[in-house]
Amino acid sequence: MGYPNIPDINPTIDIDREEVINLLLASIGLEELGLAHLVNAEAEKLQRALGTLALPGSTTPIGDPLATTLEDLLRINRDVTKMLKFAMHKEFILLAKLQDVIEFAQEFTPPTPPPPPLAECPCTITGERGRGPGISPEAVITINGQPGPAATNVTYNINLCRACNPNVNNINFSFDLANPVPPPNEITVNFTQGRAERIVACDPEANTATIVGTIRRGGSIYNFTLIISNNGSTLTFTATNQQAPFDVFSAVITPGPGDVNPLVTIDPCNG
Repeated sequence: MGYPNIPDINPTIDIDREEVINLLLASIGLEELGLAHLVNAEAEKLQRALGTLALPGSTTPIGDPLATTLEDLLRINRDVTKMLKFAMHKEFILLAKLQDVIEFAQEFTPPTPPPPPLAECPCTITGERGRGPGISPEAVITINGQPGPAATNVTYNINLCRACNPNVNNINFSFDLANPVPPPNEITVNFTQGRAERIVACDPEANTATIVGTIRRGGSIYNFTLIISNNGSTLTFTATNQQAPFDVFSAVITPGPGDVNPLVTIDPCNG
């Protein structure tokens, strides 16, 4: 069993708070790995005593049973139980350590800085939809180039350059998707903290625009393109994972039945 170690640490340590948190989390993971080796060793000890231990890739036991009497089996069982109790106590210590690290990270994590303003505001783009019959738009979902599950609810908020203020820069999307494997009966895909980097084009008269920027889904950052067409009644949202370009989520959003209002409105900014 290899002894866990943290690489790239030399006697001259110069690390910041974020690196300290990452190293503490890594140390917890390495201790968990050590416990996993310990529990596996106890399992192999029991197999060897019963004569069922075999080398990897083989089905033939490596020897005859070592425990041949009931007393032998009870003694080995007591030894294994003692070691597992030790592992259980260590798990509680690691849980307390993890809780302390999480509390430390939350207490000292600085607030998220305000998003940078848009370089320019050629137009104001606003739109919002909530949940409920006749309110939720419809959406055709594509995931990694393949048709995705049906969307049961779509909510969004688009607020760019309101009153021609370049500091107003916020886009969010939420999709409830039917899950073919219950439970649960649906899954929710949230894209939050969206920030437009550029309004590529906008036409207030036609109520159309193209926007590019970044948006979050969980702990991942995606590059997105939002195309507003059909007099503001069609939103084509495509998000590509920055770290995994094969991870692509796309949605073509249109108003729900009976909804005659555009999904967004676009007004000119004249400087």
